[in-house]
Amino acid sequence: MAPKLKSDRESPQNASNGNNLAAGGGAGGLLVYLINTFIADASIRDILMYLVPSASIVIAWCYSFLASTVGGWISYRLAASALRKTKNHLTLIEGDPNATQQHKKEARERVEEAERALMVLGLRDVRR
Repeated sequence: MAPKLKSDRESPQNASNGNNLAAGGGAGGLLVYLINTFIADASIRDILMYLVPSASIVIAWCYSFLASTVGGWISYRLAASALRKTKNHLTLIEGDPNATQQHKKEARERVEEAERALMVLGLRDVRR
């Protein structure tokens, strides 16, 4: 079996498109229901019905923006918390007289790797 090319893999952006469509479609359906239920005047109802697709697009965009922003923030906070715990554990290892120099070195390398990963995660959303 041939390995998947990068273009064949599902990117996080493509994976969230289904959620965006569901948010926009659900919001559009809800707007149609609310308009039909609560607006008695037929002319106003018709005008509002023409605006539903545009409102659905705006709602889907807002959902997409909020989901990506909050998701990135949560990921960064969880990673920063894990790094703090790892650094505390490293301090315990370095203070342990029974720990070998090799073990201490490996622990330091793991903490440095976690710091680099957190830095990359923090810089991921920086725009070019």
